Amino acid sequence: MSGKVLKHLAFLFVFAVVAVLLWHAFRLPQDAVAKISDPCHLSFQGGCGDTPGTAVVIIGAPDYISVVAAEFQFLRKQFGQRDQDWHMVKREEYQHDGKVYDLITIEFPNEIRRMVFFDISRYFNKTNHG
Repeated sequence: MSGKVLKHLAFLFVFAVVAVLLWHAFRLPQDAVAKISDPCHLSFQGGCGDTPGTAVVIIGAPDYISVVAAEFQFLRKQFGQRDQDWHMVKREEYQHDGKVYDLITIEFPNEIRRMVFFDISRYFNKTNHG
């Protein structure tokens, strides 16, 4: 094969790899939303999420991807549209008194920040210790 043909084949290969990676990156959130698309099977228990003691517990999410999608659904219901009414500053795992939390820090346009705790202990214990 000539050098020109090899360059074209290499370009097509790289293009295909990038296309597959992008497809997966954009498909992941859609898969998570599809899993919780039936709101009758999803509920939020616990408290308002201001502290570990009042952490939000998501009931009805089948896996951690769905839990994350549900966390953002909760935030949207409580605080409005992401990147319009608030934006995420940080998302981290937080452990306290033997429980595991997703801790999401958000900031409003007036620069006030708020932390929201989601108790993910059930998922964490199930996948990492069971």
